[in-house]
Amino acid sequence: MTATLYTRGDCPYCESARAALRECGEPYEEIDVTSSRRAEAELRERVGDIIVPVLVEDDGEVRVGFGCA
Repeated sequence: MTATLYTRGDCPYCESARAALRECGEPYEEIDVTSSRRAEAELRERVGDIIVPVLVEDDGEVRVGFGCA
């Protein structure tokens, strides 16, 4: 199973989130919210705002920020 990490290219916190997920060995799919309005809308629907990084687990759990579960 693969979690979804919502990011933005110019976000240093997003890079830290990527590094933490790699360190934990947690597989993830990355979506840059600046790449499409659909991605932006998905993120807004999940957390109510456009903030990054946000990790959405396969079970629907939403984690804002980063670190191993």
